[in-house]
Amino acid sequence: MDKSGSGHAALLSRGRRHAVELEAAIVRDGVEQWNRVTDLSLDGCCLSGDFLIGEQVTVRIPPLGTFRAQVRWALSGRAGARFIRTGQTAAPTSLSKDKRGVAAIEYALIASLIAIALVAAVGGTGEAVGDRWNGVDKAMPGGVHYQS
Repeated sequence: MDKSGSGHAALLSRGRRHAVELEAAIVRDGVEQWNRVTDLSLDGCCLSGDFLIGEQVTVRIPPLGTFRAQVRWALSGRAGARFIRTGQTAAPTSLSKDKRGVAAIEYALIASLIAIALVAAVGGTGEAVGDRWNGVDKAMPGGVHYQS
């Protein structure tokens, strides 16, 4: 059961999330404690520990920076915090750079998988064509034999 007593955690729309294992200093009511960040996006993060829904905290994630956040859901020793964006404090810019980098890596992986599939398909097709050619060649007297 979440801390709101409603029996379920709020489901919120959020940016693309990245599974991480980062240590973060969380400041609540002037007291700093170290917790683990297990999920990170441009909009917020998932924290380990017991938090109250609506609670405002400061999240310091070395080397990304320090960000104000509000706890949006809490359940079973985990909590989702949304970064508070103001004119002076915005979501971490290094994350947006990382987001582009992650997207580039994902596209490169997809392109390499497509290339591997094409090589396998062409290789298999080439062998099939060679076998077919040799089959036709054997059926004809004096034909040319193909070797792969």
